[in-house]
Parts: sequence; structure tokens; C-alpha cells
Amino acid sequence: MKTARRKNRIEALQILFQLDMNQDISTQKALKHFEDFYSLDKKQVEEFTHRLVMGVTEKLGQIDSVLKQASENWRPDRMAAVDRNALRLGVY
Repeated sequence: MKTARRKNRIEALQILFQLDMNQDISTQKALKHFEDFYSLDKKQVEEFTHRLVMGVTEKLGQIDSVLKQASENWRPDRMAAVDRNALRLGVY
């Protein structure tokens, strides 16, 4: 059984992936798009999910800098998108 926080982290990863693949949209639009089309119960994204997504996007430069320093021979832009965003969540 998925706990609420685990579900929130999964949703945050999905939204961050969407933002990574579609860099022309704002974070708010990505959150709204997720609510409208991917949220199973069509309800507003929970506060913890919102905080994770906003926190990662606001500190993206710092987070990617930490990833660059920690990874050998792999820049964040060379990583698979899911891996990169999971690591970003972890660093945040």
C-alpha cells in the first residue's frame, strides 16, 4: 500500500519530468496540467507535492551543481530524464 508521502513523491517526479521535457511551460502550468489530466481523482495537487516541485524548480541551479560534483563522468544533462529528476528530488 502506498503511503501518502510516497504518492506525493511519485507525483512530484512525474511533474518534474514533465517540466524537464517541456521547458516552455511554467511550474504552475505543469502543476495545473497534472491536476487536470493525470490526477486520478481530479483534485488539487497536495501541499507536499507542491512544495517538492516548487523547491526543486527554485533551487535547480544549486541542485544540478551538487549533482555535477557528486557524479563522475556524468553531467546532469547526459543523465536519463527520470534518473536526473529522481536525483534532483533526493538532493532537494
